[in-house]
Amino acid sequence: RIAPSPAQVAVNEVVDALGSLITRHRASPIEPSEMRECLEASLERVITAEQSTGASIASCSDADQLIGSLRVPELRAHLKQLGLPTAGRKAELCQRLCNAMSECPARLELDSSAEISRDEPDGAANTADVSVKDPQLQRRLNGVLGKFAGQGPQTGIFCDGGCAPTNPGPGGWGFVHVCDGRIVTEKQGNSRMETTNNRMEMTAIIEALRHIGEHDRITLYSDSNLCVRTLTEWATVWESQGWRRGRAKSPVENLDLVQEAYSLKQSRPLVEIRWVKGHSGNLWNEYADCLATWRP
Repeated sequence: RIAPSPAQVAVNEVVDALGSLITRHRASPIEPSEMRECLEASLERVITAEQSTGASIASCSDADQLIGSLRVPELRAHLKQLGLPTAGRKAELCQRLCNAMSECPARLELDSSAEISRDEPDGAANTADVSVKDPQLQRRLNGVLGKFAGQGPQTGIFCDGGCAPTNPGPGGWGFVHVCDGRIVTEKQGNSRMETTNNRMEMTAIIEALRHIGEHDRITLYSDSNLCVRTLTEWATVWESQGWRRGRAKSPVENLDLVQEAYSLKQSRPLVEIRWVKGHSGNLWNEYADCLATWRP
């Protein structure tokens, strides 16, 4: 018997998720916005799996295959070198670089030793896709899943960040993207330098926004009221005042991260950013907290 391809596995999982969604809707009607988020996330999962099999780049050259093997920071470094946008998910970055190479192959000599931009947020140099987890981290996450099962919103992207054991101090961030209670993507990172709770919270939001496509409609949750209000209320005013705040025109703290997060948010007009109370039993906020506080 032929094993199913990653794309077919993704399709099967999406079908299962939709079946669960139908069952939920029959028990208690689901809001149109939540339904839309689930459907868009499901479609994205299938497209990503299809791209990972190479179906979308069947006619790619060896250079294009090399592009697919690059890490996200390397892709962003090459795109920055070409003066191209560096925001987006890996699939988008690969396609953008692939298109640039096809238009003018001599523009960039690709190799895996390209210098990675030092403009990345705190912790970006030590970032991990946690699809393959440390056994200790997996046990902690399993404990969270068991203790808080079903509590809070079950669709969206949940972000968290912070420092431990002191603030300022070593820090970490994490986010988890879920649809109808099923994990789509999760990611974490640690800061190699002294940082602060607020910087880690904003870094988590930046990384989550990078994961979201520019036309995706989804809700992003953070337990940092400061970060949420910064991006949804204050940043527009600060930008109009030359990135100064208040009547005293005081400097904006963590301006580098605020500007990057605000720019990403503005380029994703369908993303809604909401505050969620931290450490209140909300399953996926607790899960993101677990990712953010994990130290390998």
